[in-house]
Amino acid sequence: SRNEAISWDRCSGRRFEKGAYCMPDDGPATDPAEWLRYAAEDLDAAERDLAGLLPRHRCFFGQQAAEKAIKAVLVFENVSFPKWHDVDALRDLVPDGWPFVGEFPQLGVLTIWAVASRYLDTPLRPTEEHAAEAVALARRLYDAIQRDLRTHGLDV
Repeated sequence: SRNEAISWDRCSGRRFEKGAYCMPDDGPATDPAEWLRYAAEDLDAAERDLAGLLPRHRCFFGQQAAEKAIKAVLVFENVSFPKWHDVDALRDLVPDGWPFVGEFPQLGVLTIWAVASRYLDTPLRPTEEHAAEAVALARRLYDAIQRDLRTHGLDV
């Protein structure tokens, strides 16, 4: 569309800068259901027993599912959020009235996989046990967030 072309023109020169991102000013980024759908797709990838899917991939997809599910709530509540991968910090931005917040006081085990699963210069190497733990936690969090979004009136 014309808006996407304008957005691309506006930021295409920055696309390789560290921390640069390029997305339309409106559209799916402002739709909590789309954020939750992306979370579900990442969770599906993490849960599948795909040939060649390494524990580090499953850990990363679990972390991404958690991050996007929380961002669905923040978008639903019109809460601005930074481009963080720290799921505890993102959860702490959620306003009162969301039961999942109290149910998941420690999500740091997911946050570490945003980096440790992708780069060689981290001391932690994901194992099958790490992957199983990360994916199970991401699943429980996703299910709780989906429940809470429904309770708040979002048709998901």
